[in-house]
Amino acid sequence: MKTPLSHPERGQVLLPMILSSIAFLAFAGLAVDVGLLFATKARLVAAVDSAAIAAASNTSNATALAQATFDANFRQGYMGTTSRFLSTPNSTSTTVAFTGEAQAPLYFMQVFG
Repeated sequence: MKTPLSHPERGQVLLPMILSSIAFLAFAGLAVDVGLLFATKARLVAAVDSAAIAAASNTSNATALAQATFDANFRQGYMGTTSRFLSTPNSTSTTVAFTGEAQAPLYFMQVFG
């Protein structure tokens, strides 16, 4: 025969499971978004480096060559990003310096603020 006190303990695991599932999904979303950010940064660095090497190899047309090389290596819209290639060639020096920047969207962490 069942006692009246055995039923109130049913479902006690439901609330901790819901809370831990939300935390798990938040960490999984963070891992995915951070992974995409690192992949975007690696591609951006490689594209800027390639553009600088291409510009250094042909200094007479450095800016146009660097822009074309950057565009070939970092497509506009890569993984949902918006990017800019900033070129500031210095003709009095033997060095070239270029910078690039990209804004990458967060897919999962937008939900958690």
